[in-house]
Amino acid sequence: LYLSSFKPVSIFKNQYKKTQLTFNPRKVLVVLQFTFAIVLIISTLIIRNQIVHVQDRDKGYSNVNLIHVDFAGDIERNYELIKKELLSTGAATSVTKTMTGITDGGAHTWGLRWKGENPKDTNTTITLYSADADLIKTSGMQLIAGRDIDIQKYPADSFSVLLNESAVKLMAFKDPIGQIISRVSGETLHVVGVVRDYVTGSPYDEIPPTVIQGPGAWFNTMHIKLSPARPTSENLASAEKIFQKYNPAYPFDYQFLDQEFARKFENEQRTKALAGLFAALAICISCLGLFGLSAYMAESRTKEIGVRKVLGASTIGITRLLSFDFLKLVFAALIIASPIAWWFMNQWLQDFSYRIHIGAGIFLLAGFISISIALVTVSFQSIKAAIANPVKSLRSE
Repeated sequence: LYLSSFKPVSIFKNQYKKTQLTFNPRKVLVVLQFTFAIVLIISTLIIRNQIVHVQDRDKGYSNVNLIHVDFAGDIERNYELIKKELLSTGAATSVTKTMTGITDGGAHTWGLRWKGENPKDTNTTITLYSADADLIKTSGMQLIAGRDIDIQKYPADSFSVLLNESAVKLMAFKDPIGQIISRVSGETLHVVGVVRDYVTGSPYDEIPPTVIQGPGAWFNTMHIKLSPARPTSENLASAEKIFQKYNPAYPFDYQFLDQEFARKFENEQRTKALAGLFAALAICISCLGLFGLSAYMAESRTKEIGVRKVLGASTIGITRLLSFDFLKLVFAALIIASPIAWWFMNQWLQDFSYRIHIGAGIFLLAGFISISIALVTVSFQSIKAAIANPVKSLRSE
């Protein structure tokens, strides 16, 4: 549109004059392009930091060499035999059966009663989990008070429970061991231990109050801690033979807990990849615009550069002079993009209970990246113009 508005007659009669406006379409477009690029750069950095922040979060258990197998066919009926052979063959160091996989959380309940309760707290949703024995040993959870549930050693543990730290805080127990919790059904549960908070469900959420009940609850899964003394492939081969022996109608279907935990970040990883891709495209387009503008500016100031060189200006000084004009555009884009990116990413982070805080460092890093890209882009034309022979540019004068 801009080129098609020229009148050929005016150009041929030398009536066309180039103007040096503070704001012209070229500069406005470069600022706009870099604004989009910087917004996407900041977004990519924040998404990456959020993912790393959650991945590095203390899970409260060890998922190394830990697998779980959902009950199918005769697994539940032959659980004790399967467990015994897994331990005797050395394929596993510990086995327990649970309500669900650790990373899946558990059931949600409310209406539990305890001594000194606050009426509003009894309506708080509490996560209910279950395990028969050796949960602490198998999962690597951290026991901070009391003992683990062990139905073989303590038959009464059918109605014993472990609490996590969040549950102890909710129930305001100063000494939780030995406390009694009542269910709506009338069952009384005895607290025998406290475990450190561990991540269940979404790793982006706050850890909920959790009650881990003994064999009085139901079970759908078994967790197996594979022996670290043997290769994982060998352990899995031994386990597969045992499961085929006691559950021949079903395949040995297992899941590694570390892989399941990693899958919880797939959506955010895709978002990060898309933001990074669009940031790269926006940077590429911005650099094309900036390169074209720098070429135009260098061409339009050829004689000025020649005069400056004749009067003693250095190559570095001329390069700095030409580059500074473009850096001003990038600074303007950075000032515009920063609050926009902060607002959008702050809204995105509101979806997560466990999240990072957006610090100034991210904006400084994005500014450094943007300025570096701009300098690399314009330096070619700036240096080329600065080292040109002034005799050629001033020959016609």
